[in-house]
Amino acid sequence: MIWIIIAFICFPQFSCYLKAEENKAFVIFLNGTSSAGKSSIAIKLLEQLHDPFLRVGVDWYIDCLNPKFLMDGENADQGYKFISVKGLTTVKKGSLARRLDDAAHNAMKIFLQSGFNLIVDEVLFDDKDLKNYLSVFQEYCVYFIFIKPPIEVAEHREIERGDRVLGLARGLYDEVYSNKICDLEIDSAKLTPEESAKVIIDFIKSNANPTAFKSHQKKFASFDVVKNGFNKNPMEL
Repeated sequence: MIWIIIAFICFPQFSCYLKAEENKAFVIFLNGTSSAGKSSIAIKLLEQLHDPFLRVGVDWYIDCLNPKFLMDGENADQGYKFISVKGLTTVKKGSLARRLDDAAHNAMKIFLQSGFNLIVDEVLFDDKDLKNYLSVFQEYCVYFIFIKPPIEVAEHREIERGDRVLGLARGLYDEVYSNKICDLEIDSAKLTPEESAKVIIDFIKSNANPTAFKSHQKKFASFDVVKNGFNKNPMEL
């Protein structure tokens, strides 16, 4: 017990690692629009972090789905339908997409329960997804980080990469970042993926108690977590 007290006094950041140890894992949550640079940063985080981390997120599980449920596929109304209007592309989720999102989020919780730290690579343009993540991760230490380049940079990358849906970066931009609080914001136009990863790791080491997720839990205090299979109200954290 004495060494724990000393650690808290001498190394404030220690409480995060103690919390992670108690919960067996913690989460680095990267949120950003399409082509923001999240995946490149997530890969560099995996390289620089010493503890075992799993990189998960929307691309990870959508790639498992039959293409006919994606974009303009014949059954896209049930899945993830891409809608383009006047150069802007948005995504409308059907019932299948909702079920897959919920299942994937709960799979992430199982990874955490098994002792794996997570790097979540996400595009949170939908409050329903944010609410679900707040429930799934309510018992864990979560660093909520925005990867936010200027929209012009994201659009340039979208065109340059050649494998992206044009208009998606701008179409989702405002929804991804608006009305959300983060623990740290990274401008991926100013930093390389390696530099961004280092900034994130240094931030985690010096900030023991991230607050953004708790702030969102208060915002959505009326959200009924019980209906998602959770007995603990996030406000009790």
